[in-house]
Order: sequence, then structure tokens, then C-alpha cells
Amino acid sequence: MKNTLPIHLRAAAFVLGGVLASSVAQAKHYNVYLIGGQSNASGRGDAALLSAPYDSPQTDVAFYWHKTLVTDNGNLPQDVWLDLQPDSGQGKNSPSGHEVEFGPELAFGRTMADADPEADIAVIKYAHGGSNLHTQWADGGDMYATFVNTVEEALVALTASGHTFQVVGMLWQQGEADTGAANADNYEANLTDLIARVRTDLFGGLSLPFVIGGLSSNQYSTITDTTTGAGKVRLAQESVAANVDGCGFADADDCAVYDAPNVIHFNAAGQLALGAAHAAVMLQLEALDADLDGLNADQETALGTDAANPDSDGDGQKDGFEYRAGTDPADAASLFEVTGIHVVSNEVSLTWPSRTGNAYRVEYSSNLADWEDAEDGVPAAAPGTQTVWSITMEDDAASGPSSVLALYDAASGLNGDFNTTAFDSADQNAATTATRLQQGGSLTGGGSSKFVLSHALFATGASGAPGFNLAGTATANRSEAAAAGDTFAFTIEAGGHTVDYEMLSFYSDQYGVGGQLDVSYLIGTNETFVLQNYSLPGNNVSVELKEVDFADFSSADDVTWTFYLYGASAGNYGNRFDDITLYGSAEASAAEEDESYSGYYRVNLK
Repeated sequence: MKNTLPIHLRAAAFVLGGVLASSVAQAKHYNVYLIGGQSNASGRGDAALLSAPYDSPQTDVAFYWHKTLVTDNGNLPQDVWLDLQPDSGQGKNSPSGHEVEFGPELAFGRTMADADPEADIAVIKYAHGGSNLHTQWADGGDMYATFVNTVEEALVALTASGHTFQVVGMLWQQGEADTGAANADNYEANLTDLIARVRTDLFGGLSLPFVIGGLSSNQYSTITDTTTGAGKVRLAQESVAANVDGCGFADADDCAVYDAPNVIHFNAAGQLALGAAHAAVMLQLEALDADLDGLNADQETALGTDAANPDSDGDGQKDGFEYRAGTDPADAASLFEVTGIHVVSNEVSLTWPSRTGNAYRVEYSSNLADWEDAEDGVPAAAPGTQTVWSITMEDDAASGPSSVLALYDAASGLNGDFNTTAFDSADQNAATTATRLQQGGSLTGGGSSKFVLSHALFATGASGAPGFNLAGTATANRSEAAAAGDTFAFTIEAGGHTVDYEMLSFYSDQYGVGGQLDVSYLIGTNETFVLQNYSLPGNNVSVELKEVDFADFSSADDVTWTFYLYGASAGNYGNRFDDITLYGSAEASAAEEDESYSGYYRVNLK
């Protein structure tokens, strides 16, 4: 029985991207904004008082929400993409008599869409009335977990119809539930922590705009008294906005509230003013970071990066993420990934670049689907060094001779980046270069998810969404495709082990017709084709699973697999692939033959 061993391991940062469910012919790229908080984020505004354009669906802004309360919340369908419209409010009728309620999303979405008519705007909202930051929105809190799950499910739904997106910012409207003495004292630290978690979990590690809606003087007459709970929370909100990069403060003092005793909630006029205030600050923050890479213009200048290019060195990781990770965003050879792997018997050691103050999460999987923490909160090593982490693996039942050697899927990433330097051919065709970059570095949706797998370069996730995208592949044949750079490739590094290769599979489709695919493997200078003249499914039909059961072979040398794309119709917006999976097994070395285990690791910057 041969063992599947963690021979070659790499790492990546978590990132975000995706799109909206509408006709594929109307595929768009969406700027996605998130809304979280408590009842004023959910909304108690009386929709009966609305007039145009807010009283009808806004067909140019997409909206997704998840209910706080199954029975009491608004009547709009939840967990589906809709046109932005009222009736996703708190639904508690406080004060009573409001059959349809709304929150800040109406005016925010309208303002953002009007500010840039060429942009496509989408909003995802989950908020819970009365929820607190100190526990429910804390790390591991139930509200935060539901919020993250809502966003991730919304983004998966968006990708289903072939659109693309980037999550570009968040609105936070909360604080009333934390005005108690102890919680108010800790609000600044708790809010700073929330922003860091959102940026790690949903922004791909980027310091993208985060707008903090303040407690209002209309809600609290003592708001200027910083010895009171409300005054402490308000001061904390302003302090975080001033001191955390990419954050801003939306002043709600001019937002009207209901008459006593319901002054805690903004009324219809107040909710519209609140949404507009959030939008104004969001636009100010976006103007400071034109390429949405998490760096402002001054930081770009100091780092020597291109303020108009989110990935200045073209290594597949955005400038702001590299700055946070401690790698050089102006050097393609410097990026956050596992730089060393050492396996002796059942002890595995990983090495990656570190930056003082950072922490890392190492995760383990036995099946590439279910992941658990191997260790959370691994501290960074000293400045200018590498973090080294080791673990002694417990013996586990071997997975047998046939298992996943390499798997690529974009669904676990969320920002549409791909390491074109390492895994994609140099594109010599100027026409297709621009298109590919527009698609996010050769991905529709996905992320720079080179997670640590056995022999692998790729990440794992749901089949078919969103996938690898190579656009404008209208060359006549394989030779022309190679010359134009209409290829992508990955290498399985044997690392001194004999590797058996058994089967290749992938999901595919294309935006257009005519695309053809050839696939080969290269050992040294010998190239063997396992698939030729395969016709990709056309016109954005559902993705198709293709299984290539080639003649089994073994190699102790590195093996490079290349996909050649050609023959697409003019103006083709992309040939798309997902779940590119290579099956086989790795033979254990003599020193490892007594061990019987299988396992996969990945490393994320927290």
C-alpha cells in the first residue's frame, strides 16, 4: 500500500470575489458592499413614507439579505439576490404600525450607484436588533458567524450565473447594546478587532473601506459626556475611524429619530439620511484608494507601488495584502506563501515569510473538503526572518493508491487574483492581456488560493464556481496559442518521491462558442498529450465535467501539466475552468515506509 504524503506544500492568503444571479447574457462585475450591526442597520424606517426612487425596486442595485428573526422580520424573500427595495427591516414594529420597514441600504445603494453610473453595485446585509459587539459580534460570536456565512453564501450565489465581483467595503451601524459601563470601556478594542476580522475573513486581508456609523445626539442627550456609556462608545467610534487605516466615521447627529419613548431608532427620514451619510464617507475613502488594493496614495508612494494597479508586481497578491503580510509588493519574487517544507517520517515543518505583529492559522484536512485548525494564532518570528512551524502527525489510515495529487478551485478565495507569474504562461498578446487583467488576473471570482495540499498548487471548493478564466483565446491552433500565451500550466514537484499519475478531471464552460482545449504533460523535454481538440461547452451553459483517463504512468521527476486554449469566437469573454483535479499517488521513501498517514495543510494570514 502506497502512502499519500505532504511532499510539496504551499500557502496562500484568503481573498474574496464573485457575482449576481441574472441572465448570463447580462454578466456584470459588481462592487459589493456589506452592512452589519444592530436594529438601525437592519432598519426601523416606515416605508409608507417613502417616495421615488426609494418606494419601488431599484433595478440597478442588487440586494441580498438574511433574516434576523424567522417570523418577525421583513417580508422580502431572504437568501436570494433581488433588486434593492424596502421590506428587509427589523420587522419588530417599534414603534408599532409599520407593515414595511427599511434600513440604510436604500439611500446608500442609490447614492453609490448615482456616484458612478458605470459601476454595478451590490449590497449584502445581515444585522440583528439589540446585538452587542462584545460577545455576539466577537470572534466566535453567533452574530458574527451568521454574518460571515451570509456573505459567503451570497457570493457563491452571485458566481452561479457567470458574473464577477469584488467586495469593496462595509458599513457598521451599532453601539447601543454596548453602552453598559464595562462594554463601553472596551468598545474601541472590540471594534478594532472586528475590523481586523472582517478584513481577514471577507476582504482578503486588504484594508478596504470600513465606515462606522456613530451613535447620535438625537438618541442620547449625554453623547458629549465621555463619562457616560453612550459618550464612551461614540468617542471610541470616532477614535477607531481616525486611527485605523481605511476607516471613516459617518456622523448620525442630523439623522431624525422617532418621538419618545422610541428615540433609539431612526425614522424614515433618519434612515435615508443615515444611508446617505455612510455613502458620503465611503466615497471619500474610495477616493483615497483608487485601485482598491488596501493602500492609500501616500502608502503607495512610500512602497514604490503603482496607485492605479492593485497588483503592482503581477505576482497574484494585491499590494495591500503584501504590505500586511510583510512581503514586497513591488517585487514579484516576494510573496506570501510557504517557502520551505521539510518532511521526516511523520514530522512536517512549514516555513513562510513573517512580519512582526502578524499571526497565522495553520489548518489540516484529511479529505481536502473539511478543514480544522492544526494551530490558530501562530506568532510571527522576528523581523526579516521566516516563521517556522512544525507538527508531528498522528498515524492515520492511508488513503490508498489513488488520491488527489493536485486540485485547483477558486471558490475558497474571494477576490479574483491568480499567481500568473508562477502558474500561467507569459501572455504576449496585448489584446488578451488587458482582458485577463480585467477579469482579475485570469480568474472569474476566485482568489490567490494556492493552499497547502499534498503535491498541490491549488485550493479546494465547490465545483464549477467561480473558476479559472482565460479570455480572448481566438488563435487558430495549439501552436499559435502557445505563441500568444493562451495557456496555463502547473507543476507537480516530485521532491525525490516516485509519483503515480492516473486521471485528470475538470469542470468547464465558456462565454461564447468555438473554444478548443488540448492538455499535455511534460517530463524534461518530452511532451505527451492526454487530450486534444476538446470542444468546451458554449454560450454559458452549465459547467461540464470532463474526465480524462489517460494511460497511467510514474515519474520521479517534476511533471508540468499545460492547458492550451484556441479557436474561440471573436470577443469571447473567457474559457472557464474549475476543480482541475489530478489523481494518483505518491510513493513513500524508505525512511517513511513505516508510516501510514495522509494529510494536507494550508496556511492563512489572520
